[in-house]
Amino acid sequence: MSWVLSILIGLLTAAVGCLGAGVVAGKCVRWYRISSFEGLAGYYVVFIALAGMIAGFLVGVICSRVLPVSQAPGFWRCLGVALGSTAALALSAGAIARLAADLPPQMDGQALELAIEVRGPRDFILPKEPDQYGAFATVYLLRGRHLPRGELRVKGARQVGARWIVEATVPLTTSSSRKYLRAYFSKGDDVTFPLPLRSHPRKSDLEWSQWVESAWDADKPEPPPEGKFALRYRVQSVQPRPTEPSVTDRETEEAAKERAAFEAMPPDAAHHP
Repeated sequence: MSWVLSILIGLLTAAVGCLGAGVVAGKCVRWYRISSFEGLAGYYVVFIALAGMIAGFLVGVICSRVLPVSQAPGFWRCLGVALGSTAALALSAGAIARLAADLPPQMDGQALELAIEVRGPRDFILPKEPDQYGAFATVYLLRGRHLPRGELRVKGARQVGARWIVEATVPLTTSSSRKYLRAYFSKGDDVTFPLPLRSHPRKSDLEWSQWVESAWDADKPEPPPEGKFALRYRVQSVQPRPTEPSVTDRETEEAAKERAAFEAMPPDAAHHP
């Protein structure tokens, strides 16, 4: 086969490689939560697509030069082998990327979150005002990405015996088997709990867990149970958040109320002094 035909096969295969790599890169943007800040996600897709184009070109040229040595195939057969090889590479890369991705767990097709209760030690004092970071809870991964936070509802805390219990709702966006939960009240009360929750929760995880004690500084003696924070949690489907009505919705509602009030007036109401 001539070099002109080999280059033509390379160019056609490069187009398929570019398309396949671009599709896989677009999926990876979502799977790996690549930020779109300053166009980062777009640059990522373009870079991977260009790499796929180069790889497709090389596959096409190599197939067109290697196959004739043993089988003496024609142009169309070389093109078919090159395109099939490029598609197989794109599918393999996509499958590997999908398996390696840390995707949010689901149950019955619904996103999940954690309802948690954090119980303070006996001498724990609720902060009167949050500091600059606020009071929050988050699932925590060692040397991992930052995960979404949930507000610790300090103002709604309740006291059971001599210990305060604070509730929060925390997004569950990781399937990692090794994870922790961080509860931050202030710089002096920043605690971490092991989170023994399976990667893909089951129906049994919808019930409240047993109380889990917080970790403590390794260079200090272990405090007694009443001197530790404690955590319990349960999995639940993501609850819809209330949305603020728009200006148009509010105006429509007010107009409807005024109309209903006017229609409810007796016919002779306007003649009364």
